[in-house]
Amino acid sequence: MNSLSNQFDRFSKDILRALGDRKCPNLVTLMTVLSELSQIVEPTVPNKTVSCSWLDKAFDKTPTDLSYLAESARKLSDQACWQESQRNIPGVFEGGYAFVALIGPEGQLRSNEFKVGLFIQQPDTYYPPHAHDAEEFYFLLSGKPKWRAGKRTFTASPGDLIHHAPSEVHSMETINE
Repeated sequence: MNSLSNQFDRFSKDILRALGDRKCPNLVTLMTVLSELSQIVEPTVPNKTVSCSWLDKAFDKTPTDLSYLAESARKLSDQACWQESQRNIPGVFEGGYAFVALIGPEGQLRSNEFKVGLFIQQPDTYYPPHAHDAEEFYFLLSGKPKWRAGKRTFTASPGDLIHHAPSEVHSMETINE
């Protein structure tokens, strides 16, 4: 296994460790598939966007009990091809957030069953209400954003696993921290 494959293997194991014994049927499926993935990693040309300037600060603010996952995510983030605005709405999202699909149909580690990626949202940024056809899970490493998912409104914290059902409207707002 090469160095990048080793880093993906470490990241996959760290995700499984962080998720632990959480109860959610579809999360169990994700964890099973994640543990069985082939470690054939597609190389990419690393690319960081404007919002990536906040990555180190975000990783550095990860609580000690999640530092192992933050470190494996940080190593992969340095070798990933980040994208700034997925939704193609000029001026609305540009410079506010960035994402990278690490595992999935477009990821460096291929899977047709699900996507796993990293997401960074700059301080004082509102990500307006939206929905996706796919079910989503967010695992928060740092920050305390205001979150809305369906009828639930709450402040998320590091270590929280946030679930969005398919087509569930959700939004996030970060504060300056």
